[in-house]
Amino acid sequence: MNIMKMGQRVFMQSVRPVVEENKPFIQMGNSTLNHHLIRQMRRPGRGLIFLVSFLTYLLGIFPSLIYALPTNGSVQAGSATINQVSDSRLNISQSSDKSIIDWSSFSIAGGEHVNFQVPSAGSVTLNRVTGNDPSSIFGKLTSNGNLMLINRNGILFGNGAEIDVHGLVATTSDISDTNFINGQYNFNISPEFSNTITNRGTITASEGGLIAFVAPGVKNTGIISARLGKVSLAAGNTFTLDLYGDQLVNLGVDSQVMQSVTGFNGEQLTSLVSNSGNIFADGGTVAMDVRSAQGLIDNVINMSGYIQAQSITEKNGSIYLTGDSNGLVSVSGAIDATGLGTNETGGVVHILGNRVGLYDNAFIDVSGDAGGGLVLVGGDYQGLGSIPTALENYVGANVSIFADAMTGGNGGRTIFWADRRTDFFGTIRSRGGRLFGDGGFAEVSGKEELYFSGRVDTTAANGKSGTLLLDPDYITISGGSGTASASAASSFTTYENILESVASTTNIDMVATSSITLNNSLTFAQTSGQSVTFTATTGNISFTDTSDTIETSGGSIVMSAGGTVSVGAMDTNGGDITLTGTDFTLSGALDAGLEH
Repeated sequence: MNIMKMGQRVFMQSVRPVVEENKPFIQMGNSTLNHHLIRQMRRPGRGLIFLVSFLTYLLGIFPSLIYALPTNGSVQAGSATINQVSDSRLNISQSSDKSIIDWSSFSIAGGEHVNFQVPSAGSVTLNRVTGNDPSSIFGKLTSNGNLMLINRNGILFGNGAEIDVHGLVATTSDISDTNFINGQYNFNISPEFSNTITNRGTITASEGGLIAFVAPGVKNTGIISARLGKVSLAAGNTFTLDLYGDQLVNLGVDSQVMQSVTGFNGEQLTSLVSNSGNIFADGGTVAMDVRSAQGLIDNVINMSGYIQAQSITEKNGSIYLTGDSNGLVSVSGAIDATGLGTNETGGVVHILGNRVGLYDNAFIDVSGDAGGGLVLVGGDYQGLGSIPTALENYVGANVSIFADAMTGGNGGRTIFWADRRTDFFGTIRSRGGRLFGDGGFAEVSGKEELYFSGRVDTTAANGKSGTLLLDPDYITISGGSGTASASAASSFTTYENILESVASTTNIDMVATSSITLNNSLTFAQTSGQSVTFTATTGNISFTDTSDTIETSGGSIVMSAGGTVSVGAMDTNGGDITLTGTDFTLSGALDAGLEH
C-alpha cells in the first residue's frame, strides 16, 4: 500500500462523519448550501484536527503502512535488471558477479517483497541510498547471494520483517565504487550523522553466511540466525571486511563514535551496541564490538538477551564481546557456547572492555561432552598475553559460569581479570567428566584489589580436582565469615569460612605479588591428591598469631615466599608440607601424619 492510497483511505474515513452530519444539504442539491458545506470544511475545525491527529497516530503505531517499495533504482556498475512486477513485488535480476545500485529510497512495507536473484551464493549486490530518508523494512527481503545496504540515515528492520539471504551487510558507512568492484571492502567513508541500525524482525543467513550491522549505534531486539556463519554487531564509523576470508568486521583505528546516537523512536541510546533479542550462530561466531570516544556513553555494550553459538561436530562456536578501552560492557542475559553432542567440546567466550560487569542472572555456559571450553572475562591468565585487559571487573551473586566436561575429558578454563579491581560473588563450575578427566582451572584476580565471596567447583568424579587461583598484590585472611572486601588499594581481605567452603570443591592457589598474612586458624577439606598453596612472590608469608594452625584432610600444604616464612602449626593428616623462603620461623609442629 503506498502513501497516497493510505492517505485517500484515511481522508475518506475522516470526512464521512462530517458529510453525514450535513446530509440534508447534499440531498437538496442547492448550490448555496453546497457552498456552505465547502466553506464549513475549509475551517480549521474538529474534522481537520481529527484528520491530522489520526495520521500522526498512524505514523507512530503503523509505520509499515507508509513505506513503499524501493524507488528510482539506477545501476551504477555491473549488470542488473530492476522489474516491479506488481504494487507489492520488486525483482532484481543480476547477471554479473557484482553490481552497484543507487536508490532514492529503499524501504519495504508489510506485505511487500523485494527479491534479488544473482549468479551464485558468492555474488554481491551493493545497494546505496542517496536520498535523505532512513530505510524502514517491514516486509520480505530475499536473495540467493550477498546484499549490502548502505543508508547514512539509518536502517530499521521492523516488527514482522523477514530477511532471508546468503549474507547481509547493513551499514551507515559508505564505500567507493572502485574499492567495491575490486573486492577491497574498505568502508572508509564515515556517515555524516550518528544514526542506527536496528533489527526487530527475523533475519536469516544461509549456512556459512554473514550478518553484519555497522553504525554508530546498533540494536537487536529480534532474531538473527547464521548457522556455521558469522554475526557481527559493531558500533563505529569505518570498517573493513574480508567477505571471503574470516568474514569478521574490523573497525578502523579512526572509527570512534564521537557524538551521542539517537534511535528510531527519537530516544538517545543508552548503549552503542545492544542485544535484548536472540542471536544464533551454531558452529560459527558472534561478535559485538565498539569504538567510542572517552566519556561519550557509560554502557558501550549491553547484552541482556540470548546468544547461542553451540558446537557442531568439530566446529566450536565462539562469542566475543569487546568494548575497547572506554565504557562498560554489561551482560545480564545468557551466553551459550556449549558442545553437548557426542565427542564435542565447549567453545570460546570473551567478554572484554575497560569495565566489565556480569549482572542479575547472567549465565555463561561453555560445557562440552568431551571437555569444557574457555571463558575470558576482563583478560587472560594473570593479565598476560595479547588479550586486552579490563580496569575493573564485577560478577554478581546470581551469576553462573559453567565449563564442565560432561561425559569425559577435563573441565574448562574460566578467567576473571582486572588491572585494578575485581569483585566476584558468583558461581564457577568447571568439573571433570563423569567417566574420566580432571577438574578445570579458574582464576579470579585483581592486580591491585580483589573482592572474592564466590563459589567454585572444579571436582572430578574419576580424576583430579582442578584449581582456583586468587592473584592480587597483597592477601590477608581473617577469621569469621564477613563479606570479602578490600580495605585499601593493593590488598585482598578474605575470610576463613569463605576459603574453607571453597576448599571443599577445589584446590586453592593464592598468589600475592607482595605478602600474605593469616589472622586465623584454617581448616581445609582437601583430601589426598589435593592441595592448598600460598605464594608471596617478592614478600613474606606470616601468621599474626603464631599459635594458629592450618589443617587439611590429607591434602598438601605448599608455602613459597620471596622473603621469610613465619608460621605456626600445620597438620595435613598424611599430605605433604612444602615450605620455601629466604628464612623460616616455625612456632608450632609440622605434622604430615608420618611416623617420627
